[in-house]
Amino acid sequence: MNLTDLEKREVLLERIIKASSNEGDIVADFFAGSGTTAAVAEKLGRKWIATDLGKFAIHTTRQRAAGKKSLSCVFSLIESPKAPSLD
Repeated sequence: MNLTDLEKREVLLERIIKASSNEGDIVADFFAGSGTTAAVAEKLGRKWIATDLGKFAIHTTRQRAAGKKSLSCVFSLIESPKAPSLD
């Protein structure tokens, strides 16, 4: 069996999530990227929180969750705060 890179990541995440949480627990990923952690958590019966500063990452994760008909997702885009001026 020859797994793709994405499948390898999902297998590894599945092992990590199973080892560190129980069904119904919340899994958090604060650098969501494409939403792989959230997708695997959903598949394993976990609730999840996925955040990212990148608009594309949020959009990708949202589309992925919508495609799986996820029941546990709410999305909100929060702009990163501006650094205070040192003047």
